[in-house]
Amino acid sequence: MPRKFYLLLAALSFMVLAGGCEKSEPEGPAEKMGKEIDKAAKEAGQQFGEALEKTGQALEEAGKKLQKKEKK
Repeated sequence: MPRKFYLLLAALSFMVLAGGCEKSEPEGPAEKMGKEIDKAAKEAGQQFGEALEKTGQALEEAGKKLQKKEKK
């Protein structure tokens, strides 16, 4: 019986301590800047991917044109 009591007490203590770790402060300037940097990096990555895709398509078209010229 005492073992169950101590186990229950430990579990309750952990829950109380974990609940106290919640963040209730507003974001600071560094956190806001970090989110902006993450957003900018994501957008840049998307734009880079689009540019890479367009470049690949252009290279593919150029390769097809060269193959047509070689056949003539």
